Amino acid sequence: MVRNYAPQGKPYNPYEATFRIPPSVTKTDVRSYLWAVYGVKTTYIRTANYISPLRRTQLGMRPVGSHRTYKRAVVGLVDPFYYPQDMEDMDKREREKREKWLEERFALKLVTRMKRHELIRMSQAGSKTWRFTGHVRRDKILQSIARRRALDARDLKQVETELAERRAAGHAILRDKGPKSKPNKGQSSKKVLTI
Repeated sequence: MVRNYAPQGKPYNPYEATFRIPPSVTKTDVRSYLWAVYGVKTTYIRTANYISPLRRTQLGMRPVGSHRTYKRAVVGLVDPFYYPQDMEDMDKREREKREKWLEERFALKLVTRMKRHELIRMSQAGSKTWRFTGHVRRDKILQSIARRRALDARDLKQVETELAERRAAGHAILRDKGPKSKPNKGQSSKKVLTI
């Protein structure tokens, strides 16, 4: 059983239930199963087949991917039914308790963080040497860029003041540095400028 689709702003329809079933199960199978096992009366059953795209293995062998194919059955109910433990219908205390239970059992926040980290790692051209040192949120990225620009501006200002002081003192800013060895007769001597 899966949660019913309810468009944004529309109320949940309690007279409808949605199931994911194997493609071989028919409408009459669903109707008789619900009646025999749960005593649920149905008014209508609509089914839709979702067929996954088939692809071949890397060696070009048989098609794979059909395990993702499923059938969706939307069942109309005589009596209303609400999805169990619906977070929207809980009060604040129960919702916090439920979220805490889910976090303890399934570590949802950790899984989300790990997925995001893995997505970023994979986007770095699959480099194995890449290590995550930054942030993934846009505001943190912009703060990091601003901090780096401020450091660059500070360093540039220091170089400017140092050059101005050397000019004022009459020191040479650029000086010639001779080659380490004498050039051969056919080679010309090159001067290297250093700061």
